[in-house]
Amino acid sequence: MTPRLSIHADPPLSLAAERIVKELVGDALVTKDPNCVLNMTLCGTNYRGKVIGFSFQPKFVMTFHPTQAFKRSDWMALLKYDIARAVQEAGFPEIRRRTRDINRDVDKDTIIRRLQQVQVSNTRIGFDLEGSRDVRDCSIADSETTAIWIPFEDMHHQHWWSERDGEEVWQTLKEVLEDPDVPKVCHNALHELFVLSSCGIEMKGLMDDSMLLWHEFEPELDKDLSVVASVLTDQPYWGTHEDHRNEEERAIYNCTDSMMTLECANRLIDRLDTLQLEHYRQNITLVEAAAWQHRHGFGFDVKGRNAMKKELEELLK
Repeated sequence: MTPRLSIHADPPLSLAAERIVKELVGDALVTKDPNCVLNMTLCGTNYRGKVIGFSFQPKFVMTFHPTQAFKRSDWMALLKYDIARAVQEAGFPEIRRRTRDINRDVDKDTIIRRLQQVQVSNTRIGFDLEGSRDVRDCSIADSETTAIWIPFEDMHHQHWWSERDGEEVWQTLKEVLEDPDVPKVCHNALHELFVLSSCGIEMKGLMDDSMLLWHEFEPELDKDLSVVASVLTDQPYWGTHEDHRNEEERAIYNCTDSMMTLECANRLIDRLDTLQLEHYRQNITLVEAAAWQHRHGFGFDVKGRNAMKKELEELLK
């Protein structure tokens, strides 16, 4: 089926911008009866690249206006990705989106059973936590479309569990995270490793970091997970850790983070060429050492530095 696309730009495109957009649209049929509308407005980054639909009009993809994108090479790259997505979406009228299953049943036994299943099967997992000095809540994605939420504090910073239940959940989580045979995927793993170490968990088995993978693939683009997901997945924008209004929204946000982390990593590994993958593998082996240095510091030869400084100053006289 020939893609049926409509282009809306506010303000209207200049002749130069219109020519560039048409080149990027390619063979898609630009029509007034589209399957998808490419909406080019003076917008921010949160909802760009997303497929948005209402019952009374065709779905649309939001992106930057070219007058914005022409001023920044990173936005221009995202504009190209968004136009490619709009052309793809113009091939069919309906919104096609993966169904995701978030387990918000925070029953202690359910959480422990799911964690034990992950450990027994050595499942490759996406992991994400919320908190800068301790773990307020975390999630584990045991597939790209399923995840379980594990809270330790509520929205008011009160303990979620009784002391006994909390210790049991924490210990089971610790066993999974410290098991080197359970492959883990994080987005900016340095953060997770630092916070967990502060709480007495030394995570082992870090297999991939979707932020480092994205850096290999698009080194000049924003590393935020929502930006990565906007290019690689069909996931709508899911907000920030400050946007939730209740515990259910906290769970959805955190679990979406871990699922997107896993899915983006899987997509990127398939896209990297041999040299990119080799460089990435070298970097990922350094993450745990860098996290240790981040927490403990490392020796610095002050006397040697001063001697070198003095020698350099003598040479410059």
